[in-house]
Amino acid sequence: MWLKSKLGLYLIFGHLTPSMPSNRPTVALCLITKDQNEDIREWVEYHRSIGVTNIIIFDNNSSKPCLNEIHDYASSGFVNSYIFFTHDDPRSKQHHAYNMCLKNFGEKFSHIGFIDTDEFIVIKNKTLNIIDIMKLYESYPGLTLNSMFFGSNGHKERPAGGVLRNYNKCTKDAHVKVIVNTKLTYWNQGPHTFRHPPGQYPVDTNFKKVQGPWNPGRDEVPPDSLFEVAYINHYVIKSYEDFKRKHERGSGDIKKRAMDYFDIIDHRATAVCENLSPI
Repeated sequence: MWLKSKLGLYLIFGHLTPSMPSNRPTVALCLITKDQNEDIREWVEYHRSIGVTNIIIFDNNSSKPCLNEIHDYASSGFVNSYIFFTHDDPRSKQHHAYNMCLKNFGEKFSHIGFIDTDEFIVIKNKTLNIIDIMKLYESYPGLTLNSMFFGSNGHKERPAGGVLRNYNKCTKDAHVKVIVNTKLTYWNQGPHTFRHPPGQYPVDTNFKKVQGPWNPGRDEVPPDSLFEVAYINHYVIKSYEDFKRKHERGSGDIKKRAMDYFDIIDHRATAVCENLSPI
């Protein structure tokens, strides 16, 4: 069905959320994506494997709808909703999409995480899943996860075999993303922050309040302790070919990273991280 909203013209495809035990969190992921069809299936399958309840996708006017790559997951209901949209003001498309996600799906899930197609949630203890993790932090407005940035691993062209098996050169970063408690979250303020009740803030995995997009602070190196429970692998540049495409299409908040950003991250990413298991 084609509809009209603040996001412009969009196609919505959705399912009812399956009933879940009331004493357990439900964790959906809200994703805004554009022309990343080659990566979307690996991203969906990986997050299904760590216990994510459902996925909500906002496809930002891709040249080929990414639904074509994951139609089986949409048919099964794991991709709970797929929204193909155009938006007149590209500077605020991510902000509007995230707020639409909170408004339309906040009552269906106890928690919603807001991450990108090049970001994968890592759970260090492999006997736990994302529901187990969120159970520990369910009384807070949200859980912030620090980022592990990944370099190119020397790839000039896009390698075969997906993201997870091809990149392991990394560096810790202070940027965070948030899995919000929908009952304690009012609206989105930007890719990394949301508005919560007065005086209340998300916490990091050490139960410390986080009041902005960085933890502990911009340009500070986060401590190892923030990578001992859960964090995000951010494959921020991938191959030179991938990064050039990303530069040309822009990011969710319209800003285009300069091409020298590729070298900046590549020079930083010298540590060796364990590869996530491909699906």
